Amino acid sequence: MFSNALKCIGNQKYSCVISKDIFTRYLTTTEVAAALRPFYFSVHPDLFGQHPSQRSTNENSLKQLSSYIATVQSRKRTAPCNLEFYLRDKKNESSTFRLVKIHLNMNDIRTVVLTVLKCCALSTEYVDKIPKPVQHMKAYRVMTDDIDFNDLENDPSFSMSAFNSKIKEAKDEFRLKVWIKRNYELARKLTAAHQPLREEMIKLKKSFLDRLGVLDIYWDCGWNERHFMGCLQSLKAMTEQYPNEMAILRGRTLVFAPFTGVSLDGHIMLYNGEVRHNWLDVS
Repeated sequence: MFSNALKCIGNQKYSCVISKDIFTRYLTTTEVAAALRPFYFSVHPDLFGQHPSQRSTNENSLKQLSSYIATVQSRKRTAPCNLEFYLRDKKNESSTFRLVKIHLNMNDIRTVVLTVLKCCALSTEYVDKIPKPVQHMKAYRVMTDDIDFNDLENDPSFSMSAFNSKIKEAKDEFRLKVWIKRNYELARKLTAAHQPLREEMIKLKKSFLDRLGVLDIYWDCGWNERHFMGCLQSLKAMTEQYPNEMAILRGRTLVFAPFTGVSLDGHIMLYNGEVRHNWLDVS
């Protein structure tokens, strides 16, 4: 990961901050990335693929945040930074967004991370468990040729590369190929396990098509096949109990959906989460 950076440092001496008998404790790059992981998954541009404006805003703000964190970790002077991020509304994830504005004007990486998390109403438990840095300690800089390459990722000099690497890893989590590879075996097992249920559904559905003269019956809801089967069984019970009322279904398409009524296409819509006797209101 850091091969190019290693070539550049050559014989340069490595500096570290030492206080009297105690090393000052800063958040490492790995800890920063772990603390901000929930934040990345909340504002990741790939979540806003169908909303180019929000996607662009989050992309630009992530770049600014990455640069700001790298500057703080390298112990350089920072300029005030104003960021804007869009987060999906948890109550209505499909279309509503919440705009969060974050103002950064601090040189302590811990405070930066906490500010970002709190502004987005995310948990700070991970950071709170990390020991705080020792305050008011006299420090001096020591130059040495002994570089610990095993801990190079946590060194401020290379924090930018490490930070960008963590963003790339988070982005890779959203790739379809990775998701399919990870879930293929589980999907195959679930498909095989549900095969008997699926065959029973086909038989029950066909019986309705023949008996009631329904053109088609299909499922338009995010719930699984077991709920579809439950709706078909409820419909079967109603057919036996109210045969006359079921005549309204002849020549129609029946859809189990998130509401009860008639669609613009003339389809009969029955809410899958409703008490079945309420379905009679359609007639």
